[in-house]
Amino acid sequence: MSERRPFREVKLQWLRLLSCDANINDNAKCVALYIVTAHVNGHTEKAWPSYKTIAEATGKSIKSIQRAIRDLEIGEWLCVQRGNGVGHNTEYCPTDASILKACELREKTDKSVPEGGQMCLAKVVKSVHQT
Repeated sequence: MSERRPFREVKLQWLRLLSCDANINDNAKCVALYIVTAHVNGHTEKAWPSYKTIAEATGKSIKSIQRAIRDLEIGEWLCVQRGNGVGHNTEYCPTDASILKACELREKTDKSVPEGGQMCLAKVVKSVHQT
């Protein structure tokens, strides 16, 4: 099992995993992309945009935003703490489970460079043609 890294270190892997989740519709993916890239605080890993802010930015209706948030919550991509009116905004943060999956993907892609360094593409192509 991977060690949990800060979300800011695995944000791209998180987005990659989300984009490949066939159980999440494109509307929810769009909303998550907006929240994560425009609003998640790198230190607290939380965001507080209103439905109206998300709707205006994504060009979707507030009802569509509500459905998308619910889908992301059910799919265990976002943890949602609903606010109750003015001054008490809804809080969004990536779930620990989704961050751990992103950490595992990051570990798989963080391979060290082999001895001798990376091969230049021209060298690879040349060696393929010589065989």
